[in-house]
Amino acid sequence: MWPIIAAIRPEQTWWILVSCAVIALLVIVGGLGVWYYRKQFLFPDRTEGGGLWTFEDLRQMRDRGDLTEEEYQSLRAAMIGSFDAKPKQTGGLPRPNSPEDLIDPER
Repeated sequence: MWPIIAAIRPEQTWWILVSCAVIALLVIVGGLGVWYYRKQFLFPDRTEGGGLWTFEDLRQMRDRGDLTEEEYQSLRAAMIGSFDAKPKQTGGLPRPNSPEDLIDPER
């Protein structure tokens, strides 16, 4: 490896530096291109294509007649219920319900 580096002539150093700069620029542009492609085509904004609904969307659908009152109430309750859902415990020790449980766990 060292004999190869020692054999480089001074006029070749600019060629090596320019080549490295071009390669670095291509890597940066390629990375930005992949980021843009993923953002635009693989993971589009879910609110713009109908992926997620808001309460306002449900109200508008009900007002237009796309949903019956029963469907509206059912979807609204499901949306509210999704916010009330408790996360599943994945293992480990259970969390105490109050600071007093840390002192007296037999309560």
